[in-house]
Amino acid sequence: MTIIFDGANQKEQKAIESVFQQTLTKLHQPTDVEISLTFLEEEEIAQLNGQYRQEEKPTDVLSFPMLDIVAGEIIDQTFDADVNFDTGEYMLGDVFICRTVVEKQAKENGHSPLWETCYLAVHSLLHLLGYDHAEEDEKEEMFSLQDTIMKESEIQ
Repeated sequence: MTIIFDGANQKEQKAIESVFQQTLTKLHQPTDVEISLTFLEEEEIAQLNGQYRQEEKPTDVLSFPMLDIVAGEIIDQTFDADVNFDTGEYMLGDVFICRTVVEKQAKENGHSPLWETCYLAVHSLLHLLGYDHAEEDEKEEMFSLQDTIMKESEIQ
């Protein structure tokens, strides 16, 4: 697994790598995947949010999947068109996290900023793997997976 980090400190990198590995294993997905994860300021994420979701305000996290995958589908040779030829890894997509919003949410929810960051990273990885929360049944499945993964993690 390759995670291309931009703006993450070593502690965040280690924790995110751990929960990503845990998520891929839990979902029986291959680990030869590539993900880009960038931390943005409020203004930057508000601009992306406005451009892609028509909501001109800061948000905690945005995910941009590269695979056309359905929740529960396993990444295999049918996704070979989405392989980075330099690394041989499947390109899952891009994740953008706003540290300022995460810190506010962590305080409101009684979590550490690291825990909140990892929770949102798992949320985003699930989006990259085809999960969504537009419908109530999808929301229940996705948030249940997130909660289970975070309970099983060692992130405090």
